[in-house]
Amino acid sequence: MSTSDLIEGIVSAMVTPFNPDEGINDAGLSTHVDRLIEAGVTGVFSGGTNGEFYAMTPQERITAISITVD
Repeated sequence: MSTSDLIEGIVSAMVTPFNPDEGINDAGLSTHVDRLIEAGVTGVFSGGTNGEFYAMTPQERITAISITVD
């Protein structure tokens, strides 16, 4: 089995939006995921595509992934 058998279409690397207090912007993240899906992506890569991963706590990473999956 090759990778092409598992992944099809567009998989978008996405940003994690933050609030001014540096917490995850839950509503902004949810809206962003919805827009990507409406635009036709078949998958998303969440939690660190723009270098934010190092600054997130483990709980923030879980939160971001949970919002993305929802």
